[in-house]
Amino acid sequence: MKLLLFSLLLALPLAARAQSSTAVADVRTDGNVKHMTVLPDGSMVLTGFTTFVNNTPLGGTLIRITQAGTLVPGWNVVTDNGVFTSATDGTWVYLGGPFTVVNGYNLPGIARVSVSTGAVDAAWRPAPDGDVSHIVLLAAGGVVIAGEFTEVQGIPRRRLARLYTSGTGSPIENWRCDTQETVNDLLESGSWIYVAGAFGSTPSSGGLGGSTVNFLGRVNPGSGAVDTSWRPQPDWLVNSLATSGSQLYAGGSFNKMSGLTRRALARIVLPGGTADSGWNPDVGNLVTAVAVSNGAVFISGSFERVGNFVRKGFAKFNPNEAQPDSAWNPAVEGIAYHLLPDGAGGVWMGGRFHTGATAGGGWARVAGGAGSELSYPARIESRGSVDRLLSDGTWWYAGGLFDTVNGVRRPALFRYSAAGVVDAGWDAGLGGPEPFVKALEFAPGGANGPGILVGGQFLTPAQIPPARNVANLARINLADASTQTEFVSNPNSAVNAILRWNGGFLIGGEFTGVQPQGYSALLPFTRLGWVDDTGAPGTGPDLAPNAAVNVLFASQGRIYVGGDFTSLQNGGFAANRRRLFRMDGLFAIDLGWNPLPNGPVLALEGDATRVFAGGQFTRIGRKPRRHLAALSGSGAGDALTWRPDPPLEVDALRSSASHLYVGGAFFDIAQQTRGKLARFNLTDLTLDPAWLGGGGNGQVTSIELASGNGVWVGGSFITWDGSPSKRTLVRITGTAAAAPQPAFFPAPVDDPAADLAASYFAINEDGQPLRPEPLLTPEGQALSWQIRPGAPPGTVERVQWSHDLQSWHESGESADGTTRTIRIKADGTWRTACVDTSSSIAAAHPLFLRVLVSGRPAGNEEVQP
Repeated sequence: MKLLLFSLLLALPLAARAQSSTAVADVRTDGNVKHMTVLPDGSMVLTGFTTFVNNTPLGGTLIRITQAGTLVPGWNVVTDNGVFTSATDGTWVYLGGPFTVVNGYNLPGIARVSVSTGAVDAAWRPAPDGDVSHIVLLAAGGVVIAGEFTEVQGIPRRRLARLYTSGTGSPIENWRCDTQETVNDLLESGSWIYVAGAFGSTPSSGGLGGSTVNFLGRVNPGSGAVDTSWRPQPDWLVNSLATSGSQLYAGGSFNKMSGLTRRALARIVLPGGTADSGWNPDVGNLVTAVAVSNGAVFISGSFERVGNFVRKGFAKFNPNEAQPDSAWNPAVEGIAYHLLPDGAGGVWMGGRFHTGATAGGGWARVAGGAGSELSYPARIESRGSVDRLLSDGTWWYAGGLFDTVNGVRRPALFRYSAAGVVDAGWDAGLGGPEPFVKALEFAPGGANGPGILVGGQFLTPAQIPPARNVANLARINLADASTQTEFVSNPNSAVNAILRWNGGFLIGGEFTGVQPQGYSALLPFTRLGWVDDTGAPGTGPDLAPNAAVNVLFASQGRIYVGGDFTSLQNGGFAANRRRLFRMDGLFAIDLGWNPLPNGPVLALEGDATRVFAGGQFTRIGRKPRRHLAALSGSGAGDALTWRPDPPLEVDALRSSASHLYVGGAFFDIAQQTRGKLARFNLTDLTLDPAWLGGGGNGQVTSIELASGNGVWVGGSFITWDGSPSKRTLVRITGTAAAAPQPAFFPAPVDDPAADLAASYFAINEDGQPLRPEPLLTPEGQALSWQIRPGAPPGTVERVQWSHDLQSWHESGESADGTTRTIRIKADGTWRTACVDTSSSIAAAHPLFLRVLVSGRPAGNEEVQP
């Protein structure tokens, strides 16, 4: 079996690191709590992407916390990715999400852990082939799950399945309700399972379980059969469900229910299934969560109005009242993803929100009484991300996904000096349910002085009369951070990229329309277009990509456009443009240059003859190239011979006169270890051996050149060079030479008894072993490989280690007086083996890793990179 490896390391002292790093900013969001479950002792499990509790980093990835706000000791559950949902039967806590590893066991999508100890049940392994987003434990036994899977234990089950809670968690044989589109919520009530989602949103996909029931339906829990006679008929998506007696409440983004006007919230009468004609709250925008507590209805979402009342994201309805409680209006900024009744007429709320600069965030309780305000037993936070950097020569501007910077509230945008000091007096005051900034560009001139154009998803303070926010694209004054009201474009969704061009701005993103100042209606403007210095759309590319534009880049008078799109809806002869194309200065598409990447493009850079592309592709320019490629600037844009092949995505590229800097989620690149960041020599594209150092968990999403020989690096990493004080934004300086490397290694000895799944160490294109690199990652020695897609159940990889390529040892064994413990992390089909940091080795001892497999897959055994 052939399989490409990406690293073999020789542990060297940290003094060998070739440059220094300096911390700048610790950016965080106000929590990212997706779901809450109450356990038998009254404590709660909080799931999501949380990182800090009361300013203390978590030991695991799940929070078990008392209702008073103290962590339950000794209950540590560690997953390799976030957890979306949870449920408990009193013995087990069931977890669903995008994770693949739980407490060191390969348990993709769904797992269960002990309520008392947190220990995982490794035998219960449904192993869906996609994320699990919702779990319902049925009163009659069994568990129903929803998510983005198509198989469970290799058995076809699309987006819905019922599993046994005994044995291995296999799907129940005769239970089928395959659904083509996303399921947003599940609720068991009475003798039915109610299902809400996006099914039926496209005519070709069909409704729930292949029926004609769209967006909201119910299923027999015993058979999975859809009740086709029960048809509330919302006209668009339903996100959340709750019941109270004979009433079912549905929240979402619909405008009609049962033919009646019901915007975002409706009450459905059971058992019949039609909207209550006497209950019409009229919510102004999206509802994300609904809960019923002692008969009162609580909702959360991105709305700012309910009926004739101003309600910013949260509202309460007293029993049987269709207008919100006039005395209940807590001051909250942000959005709640989950509402949970507290048993006393109020609710617990989990999400990304706060009530002020010093209050808690992410997890709170609010009583149902008049004048109630949120109470925060503990402050729950998630790490943020610095996604875009830009300098005017005096200040550096940083945009991203965050709410605080070094403990001070600065949602999505701040600035700092060249010395790394955050400007405490400059605050653009960006807000909205989930504010983030993805794009920055300078906007010279303007009636109120120079500004910076900011793109993302946000609202500015209401400064345009009559009191109105600017959304998603704003020009911010450089002097005082105010919104410059002479520029108003108001795209209706996120802006991901901005390029100053021809006296205006080319913008790309996820929007489908804009509403400049003075316009009463939305103007069509689909994901890519040009606006002038006032924000009004002008003559530009009318191409309408069918999915998001992520990056814009200009070189040699040409504009390069990268993203997720697979066609241009108005492209004419040039419609066949997948994820990357280029235009001339007049926005005419180059019909000959067409690299056709097979996955999203996230970053672009280039010089006079080459274009560098980074992203999530595995093929581009008609050749296999994983996540990073150099393309010819002429001809059809074919990929050049350079193959650094990082095993995980590339998110950022930046070049200087002599180097190309690459950032992303990878641990390895060019068959050498580099933690999230690497530097290549531009002349021959060789990896710079003197430029080392790197980040821990997370990724690098922005790189900019600093003065001298330094670079600023931003992202979502929570450590750099092993230091937990260096998070999300660091400056890297220095170009000292690296420590010398060994000249050769002994030839490896084949083990005829071993079913070898990979080479003993990294091999270059000439078939020769590469020399190891110094230890850089805080996880220790690392080796990455990709398992064969579709490998049957029972295929198991294990990693052995050696000092001399002659004698091989298992994890936990000792040799030369030293014990080595190897941990394996999973990310999709990729695996990374790391030697435990407590198992460091002397500089004189090289350490080699190899992958062995049992249960060799049948059929085509060659795994291509």
